Amino acid sequence: MPKLFAYGCSYTYGHGLEDCIIGKCDPGLEPSKLGYASLVSQHLNANELLNYSRPGTSNKWIVNAINVTVESQQIGKNDAVIIQWTFLDRTCVLKKGSHRNLDKYEPLGTWLATKKSLSSAYYKHLYNIHDSTHVTSWYIKYVDLLLKSHGITKVLHTALPDGEVDMKVYLPDTIKWWDDNISRNRIDKAIDGSHPGPESQKLFADKLFKEHGDYLS
Repeated sequence: MPKLFAYGCSYTYGHGLEDCIIGKCDPGLEPSKLGYASLVSQHLNANELLNYSRPGTSNKWIVNAINVTVESQQIGKNDAVIIQWTFLDRTCVLKKGSHRNLDKYEPLGTWLATKKSLSSAYYKHLYNIHDSTHVTSWYIKYVDLLLKSHGITKVLHTALPDGEVDMKVYLPDTIKWWDDNISRNRIDKAIDGSHPGPESQKLFADKLFKEHGDYLS
């Protein structure tokens, strides 16, 4: 098959695997070749894998990454797309030039919420799970329509990580939604002691290919 595009956070990046770790816990400079995205790409015999995931990223950033790659005509009509949606409480502030450069943003996350940080203000004054749930459902609908409007029809969305809401109830049946996520298939840990390990990555890749390989091919 042609190319496989993957979007997501550290789970799709392969953070913590032996080829994707710096020091004790920092992610490598490039996505892991041992992660599920790479394994699925091999199962599909894809000509190329383009992994646009990023550790600690938000659903808002994922939407921007998809928008940038679509508008720059990187994705062809015969290519396949896997989108691993991430935690609801994450977001970001896009900066000038973000419509071309994916590094032009400021991440907001609970681990960044020091006393006088923008993250601290966001979680104190703005964030609530109900608002974020609805906004994320709009993100999912938007990118699905965007991709299909460009003739890209092999689009698989995977569920949010453990502990998050059941997003499927907010989505139309026209969206190819898989109610599973690698965090729900965690059977070992990566070197950093936090992220899914190589056996979890393999288990999830095998399951994804078994259930959706024909659709993505």
